[in-house]
Amino acid sequence: MIHRRDFLMQISAVSAAQQSPKKKTLLCVGAHMDDCEWMAGGLILKAVREGLRVVLVEAVSDWSNWPTAQGREKKVEEGVKRIAKETGVEKILLGYKYHHVPVDHALKLRIAQIVADVKPDIAVIMSENDYWTDHSNIARAAKDGIMFVHGYLGRSIASPPVILAGSAGANQTYDFRPDTFVDVTDVIEGVSNWLTKLDGLLTDGSPVEATLVLKHAGKTLEMSRGAERVVAARTVWGEMSGVRYAEAFRAIRKGPSQLW
Repeated sequence: MIHRRDFLMQISAVSAAQQSPKKKTLLCVGAHMDDCEWMAGGLILKAVREGLRVVLVEAVSDWSNWPTAQGREKKVEEGVKRIAKETGVEKILLGYKYHHVPVDHALKLRIAQIVADVKPDIAVIMSENDYWTDHSNIARAAKDGIMFVHGYLGRSIASPPVILAGSAGANQTYDFRPDTFVDVTDVIEGVSNWLTKLDGLLTDGSPVEATLVLKHAGKTLEMSRGAERVVAARTVWGEMSGVRYAEAFRAIRKGPSQLW
């Protein structure tokens, strides 16, 4: 437990004697190809390292109306799947078009079924306070489908004890007031590399636009503009919570101080 701030969640392995026979699962639901990684890349990487099953839901996976990816849709999809496999996570692609994500019963039902199949212990969703319709719609649909899975499927199904909402960035998410912070200092290099790879799918080449020197780790990171913004946000949240780099969330349903 990190005592400097009681709302800073510690992520650490527990002894074999304490581990549950069931492999714990982290579920993250986002709208676009990098939303889960943007919101919770560090938390996800820590979960993978600790042996959790990690499932990422991506609502938009039909890029035929997205100018940035038009003509390269198949290549982008293959890249998304390849990077997920390399990272050790599963991706569920829902097939919606860019800016066509609804907030309707059908989508909530699909998410509820994913919850029933995956049985997550921790869920991360987007903040509903977001200027982008895809973000706000998937946030509402995911919250309803996860919290009220029993109602949508009409049977008794456990909802995850921990549900966290994350930010998609300062230019999109507004009125974001985090109350839960996760120290991601030890995986910040991995977060930067992951976002840079995803940005490379859209630029169809090298997306490197920035360099960051991690003096404490003796490393120099080359990263995309998107990755630079992600790292910058984690620097601010780290300052707020008393560590070097942190990810921030708003708890919709908050569990114990140790997530697993």
